[in-house]
Formats: sequence, C-alpha cells, structure tokens
Amino acid sequence: MTNSSQNSPCSMPRDDRAGGQWEYGTFAPEGETCPACMKPIQRLEPVHRGSLERQSGAPLVVYRHVKCPKG
Repeated sequence: MTNSSQNSPCSMPRDDRAGGQWEYGTFAPEGETCPACMKPIQRLEPVHRGSLERQSGAPLVVYRHVKCPKG
C-alpha cells in the first residue's frame, strides 16, 4: 500500500500508540472501545485494526474508529 491513499478510510495511518501502522480496515467485535477517544465502537462501524506488543504473551488486538473524534 502506498502513502497516496492516506486520506482513504481504509488507509493505514501511523499511530505511535499502536506501535506502528494499522493492519487493515474491518469491523470490530461487539463490546470494543476505541483506545483513542474511549468511546464504544458501534455495530457495523468501520474501524482500523492494529496490535500492541506486550512484554509477555501474544500482542493485544485494538480497534480504532476510522473517523475518530481524536484524529
């Protein structure tokens, strides 16, 4: 993927909280909360999927609103 699609809802913007780039656009499982704005993610709302590295265990999967109020 090139950076020319940076404004696309499915682009993968840099996010230092997630330790890099978002993996892909998708829909979150029920009950997920956006780590940037701390608001619940609604059913069928487009999100970016990413992961956070942990010292022990598998990476933690996170979902963030494509159009998050926090940017």
